[in-house]
Amino acid sequence: MVSSAVYRYVASRDELLTRLIIESYDSLGSVVERSVTRTMGDPALDRWVAAAGAIRRWARQHPHEYLLLYGTPVPGYAAPEDTVLPGTRVILALATIVGDAEVAGHLEVPGGGKIDLSPALSADLRALAAAGRFEVSPGHV
Repeated sequence: MVSSAVYRYVASRDELLTRLIIESYDSLGSVVERSVTRTMGDPALDRWVAAAGAIRRWARQHPHEYLLLYGTPVPGYAAPEDTVLPGTRVILALATIVGDAEVAGHLEVPGGGKIDLSPALSADLRALAAAGRFEVSPGHV
């Protein structure tokens, strides 16, 4: 297959990049969500380390996809709205760990003491912990 044949399937370079970005975000998001779900009930720090390890393993196994997501921006490419939801999956999974720790009363500063969250942030974290985690719109699974 010649490289120009790809344009039978996509209309432009930007559409191709968007599809690749969404696929990469969804792949990474799924890995992190599985890690967060699998470690539910473990201490928050252990869950965070496990999730970070999952991100690192994915990045090492998918270096080109990782660079597409977190490397140097592609000149002239502006990511469309379609990439936002897949792009938030990792951070929402990580925020779930923080939300679960807040609900359990385990947010502490190193060396002891509780983190004093604003009522609004505390409410947001509790809502995140109570929400139906990892909701992804149709077509982005």
